[in-house]
Amino acid sequence: MVLLLHHLRKIKRNKRIKTRIQLRQESLLILIQFLLIQILRIRKILRVRKILRVQILRIRKILRILQILRIQILQAQILRIQILQTQILRIRKILRIQILRIWILQRVIRLSHHRLRHLRPKLHPHLHRLRRHLKV
Repeated sequence: MVLLLHHLRKIKRNKRIKTRIQLRQESLLILIQFLLIQILRIRKILRVRKILRVQILRIRKILRILQILRIQILQAQILRIQILQTQILRIRKILRIQILRIWILQRVIRLSHHRLRHLRPKLHPHLHRLRRHLKV
């Protein structure tokens, strides 16, 4: 009887041992599955990183092109400003000449007005209008 009980206990222990081994195997299987999932995730991340690297390179190229365009636009604006400055200088020159002509005309009109006064009492209508326009 005692022997039988002892044997039964051994069998129970063996069952426990088997269950422990089975548990270990199951836990190892679960661990392997987890590791496989992690490997798949890492692969996915690596793929995404490759794609991101390519995208970053494209963005950098686009930024370089935009910088070049910006510089070209600035250069074009500078050229326009220079052209406008030269035009302003030309216009100033022309205005100076016109102002000198007007000043000379004013002098001529004044002188002719004085001369005409002695010769004729009234001023010629054109000269009169011009004189009024120039406020002489």
